[in-house]
Amino acid sequence: MHEPKHDILCTASLLPIFSHALVSLQNRANLSPFTKDYRGEEQLNEPTPIFIGLWPILPIRQVDVTLTRLHIGHTRFTHKHLIFGEMAPECPSCHQNFTVHHILIECPSFKSHSVHHFHSSSVTLQDLVGEKHHPNIFNFLKAIGFYACI
Repeated sequence: MHEPKHDILCTASLLPIFSHALVSLQNRANLSPFTKDYRGEEQLNEPTPIFIGLWPILPIRQVDVTLTRLHIGHTRFTHKHLIFGEMAPECPSCHQNFTVHHILIECPSFKSHSVHHFHSSSVTLQDLVGEKHHPNIFNFLKAIGFYACI
């Protein structure tokens, strides 16, 4: 479901790196979220969760939904292109598709924020959004401008 209110908040709160990605998406040709199977017929690409396991349901719905989206790797920012038939957002510094894993773990543009919030430059997804989420995950997401885009 397309939520314009969240798109406005998301766009307004993004760091320049996300803004650049959104502008470059608008300037590119559309790509289909479908691929051809072995018979030449189109099929929708399957989502791939980051890691599978059980995690507790939290009593605050917004926190629970945010952590669940991070846990499975599906956010409005990283998957909106599938709904609108656009190209996947690409990190301008790394030239890789933006994924939850890339944003939280891999991207060097966010390493200083990672060290500041998690006191380590080498954290894992399990450390951040595993069964027990990191206490500073939301502060980190807000600092890099990604929280409103989840």
